[in-house]
Amino acid sequence: MKKTFLKCPKRIAILNEKCPDIPNPPKPITTRWGTWITAVEYYCIYLNEIKSAVEEFNENAQCVNVVKELIKDQSLYSNLVYITTNFGFLPHAITQLEKRGETLAKSIGLC
Repeated sequence: MKKTFLKCPKRIAILNEKCPDIPNPPKPITTRWGTWITAVEYYCIYLNEIKSAVEEFNENAQCVNVVKELIKDQSLYSNLVYITTNFGFLPHAITQLEKRGETLAKSIGLC
């Protein structure tokens, strides 16, 4: 999904035209777990809008074909909901733990 929108401004333009009220897709960073979970939350919220935009892509690019196949999977939404529900707190927790000058007890909420 990341490559589908990151590599082609034309696809972002189609998304913005089709769904002007949603923000652009996040760009998760491989080594930052919080960014991946934030991306899952985004796709959980906006999956139907993303589906409608992706269906309008007329390209034969491999990443587009892969995404078109993925969004047909009936279990995709339930997997996104599961991850968001069970792990959605992690980005905030990671941010709290990364703060400088905070004691461990305060950063994990014991104080």
